[in-house]
Amino acid sequence: MIGVCEMNIQRPGQKILTIGNPGLSVTGPRGGAAIPWYLAGGVSANSVLSAFQPIGAANYAASLLDLSGNGNNAIEGASRDPSKWDAANGWEMYSTTNGTTLQTSHKGAVGMTGIARFSNAGGAFVFGVSDRWTIDPSGTGVTYYNNGQKIISPGMTNGVVALTANKGYRNGALDTNELGNRTDLGNHYIGIGSRDGFSFNFLGYIQAIAFYNTTLTSDQVAAISAAMAAL
Repeated sequence: MIGVCEMNIQRPGQKILTIGNPGLSVTGPRGGAAIPWYLAGGVSANSVLSAFQPIGAANYAASLLDLSGNGNNAIEGASRDPSKWDAANGWEMYSTTNGTTLQTSHKGAVGMTGIARFSNAGGAFVFGVSDRWTIDPSGTGVTYYNNGQKIISPGMTNGVVALTANKGYRNGALDTNELGNRTDLGNHYIGIGSRDGFSFNFLGYIQAIAFYNTTLTSDQVAAISAAMAAL
């Protein structure tokens, strides 16, 4: 029996992170800092609207800062409890009461992409824009909505989900390509752990989340999902 051998050619000073078996390898630049997780897969920095990493953040205030450098820091709902964060689990979304979640300080974009890593999902939206562009991983299936709805079994308690213009992904793999593409998303802010307006709240934890002003490719979604999972 002949086995399968995987070979990586590494230049001096490069860092290689391998996830899974055989896995996805993300290679960093020589002699420099590693590529940020939200730019994995060759994503342009100009495509990022905002990126947040509450898991491993120094404190709650730091968890609200936009890592992309765009200054699009997260906005707290009026009733948000700052104690509902810890470095090991990230942001806790803990109540169905409106105003206890978060929201972006920027509006969306036509054809945008959202990606989130979560755990202990107990219902409702990890992120969303009104009744136009949302993703709910819990229940009997993952519910993807963008000018049309698809529910793909089974549901998820933990993992990474992504929503693009007409596609939904779980853990980096395509789940559906049968969604529409809303053209009015640029008029709305994006709910984090909810829909915009701090309503229809997610219950669970969010470890990392990012939004992009373009439709990422399947390879880019896979690379970012793997990098998120490794945080």
